This record gives sequence, structure tokens and C-alpha cells, in this order.
Amino acid sequence: MAARGLLDGLARGTLVVADLGYFGFAWFDTLSNRGLWYVSKLRQRTSYRVVQTFSQHGDTFDGLVWLGAYRSDQAEHLVRLVQYRHGRELRQYITNVRDPRQFPLADIVAVYGRRWDIEIAIRLIKQHLGLHVWWSSKDVVIQQQLIAVLIIAQILQALRLEIAARAKVEIFEVSMALLVRYLPRFAARGEDPIAVFVARGRAAGFIRLSRRIHYDTRDPPLALAESIATSIPITRTPRYAGKA
Repeated sequence: MAARGLLDGLARGTLVVADLGYFGFAWFDTLSNRGLWYVSKLRQRTSYRVVQTFSQHGDTFDGLVWLGAYRSDQAEHLVRLVQYRHGRELRQYITNVRDPRQFPLADIVAVYGRRWDIEIAIRLIKQHLGLHVWWSSKDVVIQQQLIAVLIIAQILQALRLEIAARAKVEIFEVSMALLVRYLPRFAARGEDPIAVFVARGRAAGFIRLSRRIHYDTRDPPLALAESIATSIPITRTPRYAGKA
């Protein structure tokens, strides 16, 4: 799997968040064996066997499972399954962070919901800062353009975070597109862009309600406060069926 090559530069303890395109028992076992944490949505019709239940209240569940209930396809590592109902949809996630106190249900949902945030960063760099067009065909100029754009992007992200903190709003409520457009204008007039955004932000539309979806994932009280029972093995001999 080509994705394994992307793991070489990751430090142990890194949290990997991937969508269903990277779902596979061998892949999850590779992450665990390399000392990496992960969270993934559970693919539909994936078989599993519940080993220990931490909490269960209606459709909300938190517990430990073996992925692969049949002998032909079984993951090596014991994982944690969490689920809750959002409207008519039952949402299920798996992670190798087996302690629910270390990674609560609400945090799992929030983290997985941001798996595509990289696309927002790419949009800032390519669309708002113009990196989709090279200024020159010379390697040194291209490198300078790339470095300059990345530095400017980091500065803009820091300014956006500062504005959100002062205005007491979530960072995604501060419009990055308008920040890129109007920050140079305010600075050219000798005005403090941060102060202007905070003072006039809501009236001018610089600060507005984010369209990001918020999920109600109240963590139920854990039925079992203790961690994994010592009698439960956390690994077994894997068997990979090689499904596509």
C-alpha cells in the first residue's frame, strides 16, 4: 500500500485521521505497530465482536471490539468502537486509543469532522494567495515564491486566530477570504487590521456564523470507570482476506 510510505516521517504518538478510502485491517495494524494513533469511520457491513463495554445508552455506545468476526479476515489489534445517532444516521468510529477517558466520544467526532481541513489550507495557498500560477520558470524564483507564500499563509492564520480570540468567536467564523482581501488595505491606511476586524467584523461581515456542522455528542457517563480488564488480550494473530 502506497500510503505506508507517508508514515515514514511521522513521530511515534502522532494521531492519523483518515477517511474511508484508507479503511483496511492491515492498514490499521500497521499504524498500531508503528506506535501511531488513529481514528477512522467504520465502514458499513464491517464485522466485529464486542469484547468490553464501557458505556451504552440507547444508540450511544463506547467499548472495545475485535475487527473481523470471521476467521478469514481478522485484525491483529483490539480497537475501540464508539457510536451515536445523528438524525436518522448511526455514526460509528474506531480508534486504537482504547481508554475512553483519554479520547472521549465528543473529541473523536470533532477530530474526524476536521479530516478535510487540509483542503482549506490548500485553498488559501492556491486560490487566495495565487500559488496556482508560477511567477517564473526559474527554479530559484519558484522556490522563493513557494517559501514566501507559505510564510504569508502562516502569518494570516496567526492573525485569524488572534482576531477570533479577541472577538471571542470560533476561528472559522472569521472569514479568511475577506482577511486576505482587506488586511493590506487597512495596513496601507495605517490602521490596525486586527482591531478593525474585531470592532467592525460583525457589521461588515468579516465575522459571521460558520457553516461548519456542529454535532451534539454528549458523552454518556462511563458504565465502567476502570480501563481495559487485565484478562483481555489486546493482540491476536491477524488474518487478512485481501478484500478490495
